[in-house]
Amino acid sequence: MMIAMGVMHGDSKQANCYLSGNWYDGRSLSSVMSITRSGVGYYTINMKSGLLPEGYMVFATGTGTNEMKPTVQMNSTSSFVIYISDDDTRNDGSCVFMIMDPNWWYKSE
Repeated sequence: MMIAMGVMHGDSKQANCYLSGNWYDGRSLSSVMSITRSGVGYYTINMKSGLLPEGYMVFATGTGTNEMKPTVQMNSTSSFVIYISDDDTRNDGSCVFMIMDPNWWYKSE
């Protein structure tokens, strides 16, 4: 089950970094999560309150025309990290991402 989908807007300045998109219940991602620029091309996504489900997965892909590629590191149920690069070094940039919960299924009757 997809629990969130949106865009991580990264930049060289923390003030310009933000999340757009929606949580599964219609709330905006920015009301549920925050973003911290932890270094060049290094962004930590934190839950503002509550936790991500155990076993969650994050899928990410680059966005735009600058061929950036994201790499996801899941740290805990309260945060994960997205690294952005265009070669073997990190660069500031953005990506599209989805958060999935493989253990949350709709019951069909």
